[in-house]
Amino acid sequence: MQFFIISGFLILWTGIFIAYRVKKSNKIMKESIDNFNEKEREANNARRHEIGDDIYFKPDMSAIPFLNDGSKEEERVKSIASRPMIKMPGRVSTTELKLMYGPSQLEHIIICEECYNDYLSALIDLAEHRINDGHKNDGLQLLLYTIGLGSDFRKNYALLIDLYIGDRDGSKLDELLVETKAREFADEGTKNWIISQIMKKKGKLEVV
Repeated sequence: MQFFIISGFLILWTGIFIAYRVKKSNKIMKESIDNFNEKEREANNARRHEIGDDIYFKPDMSAIPFLNDGSKEEERVKSIASRPMIKMPGRVSTTELKLMYGPSQLEHIIICEECYNDYLSALIDLAEHRINDGHKNDGLQLLLYTIGLGSDFRKNYALLIDLYIGDRDGSKLDELLVETKAREFADEGTKNWIISQIMKKKGKLEVV
């Protein structure tokens, strides 16, 4: 009998505890949604602010080893470089962008951000073209340049890792590993993937 009483008490207590946690969780979720909706309403009514020239990214064409070989990869870089680009610092939400510049500026900012990412992608493709065409040093320069610009593209790191592996340069892999761990990525999954690739390739290098 005592066993059933204790069991019943535990079941009752567990039920009360779960109900309390669910209620608390629902309250927190509702407050979060309400706060977001309020901020979004404020953002949608924000005044328009001009985007300063300091926000726009201006490509340093002298940092790119052009060979003027007529390749589609090089021509793509030149074409994109002439377009307006914006590199926003850190992770900025669309709501925050509307608060900063007004909702009417949002589409323009997004297009300019996409153009910046296209520019990085074009540089990486040019680096791959240079490597495959026998200009390894030019390819290396481009890969390091794009990472310095904040590239989060996996291909950027994969090509660079393979170059270091080909040169059997374990010290450069160590440097890249330290830099990757210290850097903030928009996608934590990408960061973990890069770290795992460096560790895996470096392990094979040490075995050989």
